[in-house]
Amino acid sequence: MRRVLVFGAPGTGKSRLARVLGDRLGLPVLHRDAEYWRPGWVDPAMDEWRAQIAMLAARDAWVMDGNYSGTWDLRLPRAHTVVWLDLPVPGAPKTRTRRIQASHGCAASRAARSRAKSSPAW
Repeated sequence: MRRVLVFGAPGTGKSRLARVLGDRLGLPVLHRDAEYWRPGWVDPAMDEWRAQIAMLAARDAWVMDGNYSGTWDLRLPRAHTVVWLDLPVPGAPKTRTRRIQASHGCAASRAARSRAKSSPAW
């Protein structure tokens, strides 16, 4: 197993599983969110993003997490193994809350809080 793709609903533990697999298999871990966002939480242009994913997927070895369907055509053919986390949704909000609390103070967390302040309450 040299290239592993981890999918699943938000909050199901994709990043955690990717880290564990990467550690146990001795493979580099590529987190989609970390690769996607530009400084200031700016979305990349679609052609730039697809080129970046194609470059990452072309590597010899990786564990990659993330659901972005716009690049499945680039990632799936390269993956040796695909893991789909199909967990019950009720636990997912708790997982998201723990993740946000754990990352309190990091740039991603600050950006998320900033967006939440400027977003209307739902």
